[in-house]
Amino acid sequence: MLRNPSMGIAQVVVALFLTSIVGLGADEQSKQDVPVVVSAAVPFYPPDAQMAHIEGVVRLSISIDGEGVTGVERLDGQIMLARAAMANVKTWRLHWHRRTTLEATFRYRLLPDSVCEFENPTILLRLPLDVEVTAKGLKTCDPTGEIRPKEHGGPHP
Repeated sequence: MLRNPSMGIAQVVVALFLTSIVGLGADEQSKQDVPVVVSAAVPFYPPDAQMAHIEGVVRLSISIDGEGVTGVERLDGQIMLARAAMANVKTWRLHWHRRTTLEATFRYRLLPDSVCEFENPTILLRLPLDVEVTAKGLKTCDPTGEIRPKEHGGPHP
């Protein structure tokens, strides 16, 4: 069962595409070069990053031994987000494939306050090359009744 303190199961919309390639051109990686992920944990927005209003793109280099991930290296991206992405990649199990190294991109995005009431957080997986995770931004209440995002210092007297 999926549990996350910042998102309930009913709020999570998961579109899981266990395909080897989505939208790559002829000059990019060919289908046989990309392994198929047959099982993986669902990635969630890291709660600390969500509370700190951190969003961004993480690029990882992933080494594969044929059935699983043997190594993950952060190429680019905010460290809190990268830790969550790296932990998720380590849960991947693959349909047998030759040893290889590939690059994956994780995109973490907080929904704008204006759409938080109308749009649910989403997780979109195009494994193993692309993952997108959205979440609602967290707010704190001002004693004057004004709601301010935590990134602006939270409540002010």
